[in-house]
Amino acid sequence: VEELALVQQQLQGSMHESQQLKRKLERQISEDIEVMEKQRQEYEFSAQTIEAKLNQAQARSKQLLREKTELLQQLQEEKQSAERALDDKDEQISQLKDANNRLRERMQQSEHKRASLKSKFKASLQAAVKRQNDEA
Repeated sequence: VEELALVQQQLQGSMHESQQLKRKLERQISEDIEVMEKQRQEYEFSAQTIEAKLNQAQARSKQLLREKTELLQQLQEEKQSAERALDDKDEQISQLKDANNRLRERMQQSEHKRASLKSKFKASLQAAVKRQNDEA
């Protein structure tokens, strides 16, 4: 009977230790679950933060691309406008050169005409002087 009481006492001690160990393991598992849940929340927050930053970066990239496209279009329009202005200036220069050449031609013609008239006048003056001398 004493042995049975001793075995029963040891069994109760083992059961008590087992109960304590079970409670300790349950507590540790519960703490581990809490830690893991906090980590999961932190990872989820980090993922959301990264996703938000990625979305911002993508939106900024799209905005910059739009601005780049607009600037390139403006530059193209300005280039075309400048080319047209240069073409207009080239045309004006060509017209001015043509007008200058026509003016030179007229001046040369006028100079020839003047020289011719001067020569005729001189000849007629000389002829008149000669007639007067002949008459006298």
